[in-house]
Amino acid sequence: MAVRLVGDIVSSLSSGTGQRPVSLIEEATQLLRRLPVAVHSVYAVGTLPFVLGLLFFWSDMSRSALAPQHCSASALALALLFIWMKSWQSVYCRLISARLARREVPPWRFAYLMHMIARQGLLQATGLIILPLAVLFTVP
Repeated sequence: MAVRLVGDIVSSLSSGTGQRPVSLIEEATQLLRRLPVAVHSVYAVGTLPFVLGLLFFWSDMSRSALAPQHCSASALALALLFIWMKSWQSVYCRLISARLARREVPPWRFAYLMHMIARQGLLQATGLIILPLAVLFTVP
């Protein structure tokens, strides 16, 4: 959904037609306001464990005398929490997309969930390389 909104904003700016960027942002804000709390809780289920894990990891690694002994296990746990967060954010976007298209969300299947988790793990891992490159191309 965010990609669609950004694409609409870019196309409306470049072509001079379509909705104005401010009205697109207002439309997106109204959509988020109209969503039920259950949809927003899906986002929280994914994000809160990662944020708490990140704070614990940061605190533990900066203050613990035994940090070098369990750094790799803690980093692995944090990486798994990151994949957890991105997978739940994907579910959140799927629910918003279904709401926007006025259709039902298909039932969840185990194979779909495993495929989504693997896809998010692979896709989000490239962000460490792609985001700095995007900044280099965008800033100049």
